[in-house]
Amino acid sequence: MPLSGLSISAVGDRVVVRDGKNHFQVDDGQYVLGLDVSVENGVLRVVEHKEQAAPEAPPAETADQWFDKALPLEDSDPKAAQAAYEHAVQLEPTYSAAWINLGRLLHTRHDENKAELVYRRALQECGPDSVLLFNLGVVLEDLGKLDEAIDAYQSAITEDPTLADGHFNLARLYEAQGKEQHALRHLGQYRRLVNSSEGR
Repeated sequence: MPLSGLSISAVGDRVVVRDGKNHFQVDDGQYVLGLDVSVENGVLRVVEHKEQAAPEAPPAETADQWFDKALPLEDSDPKAAQAAYEHAVQLEPTYSAAWINLGRLLHTRHDENKAELVYRRALQECGPDSVLLFNLGVVLEDLGKLDEAIDAYQSAITEDPTLADGHFNLARLYEAQGKEQHALRHLGQYRRLVNSSEGR
């Protein structure tokens, strides 16, 4: 064994080497018992050395820690960011922010089909959420599923009537379908919300 793997010490007038759990004398190789000897109130006490317990494994990383790992990786290593978000939602299936970022990351990488699956799974786990529904609408629109996109946007503004972008996208889609009255209603709501936020 290399010297770096040995521990050498003196026990009385003998040189003792420790190799892992074993102690032996250098000159004759005889094993030495690991004993502590002490005298208390005139009584000799002999205690065997106990091996130290292995250190406890570090605690498993939390969903928040995986989320925090993912954020800075989105630009530099999107695949690692994706894996980190997947760890987060695996640990905490109702973690809507991690689902949102995971879906958006897939969408920006032009994997719309997987992004749709992620948003649908997120809605099953988290329940109705205006941002998840809105993002699902955007993905469905990019996939050409316009009727489903309209349903998603409608659900999003049901959850959050102040979601201006939801009204805007509905106005666009209704206009494309020739439904002028619906388009005007949502465009008007969009303008009211935008003007209201600018006047604050």
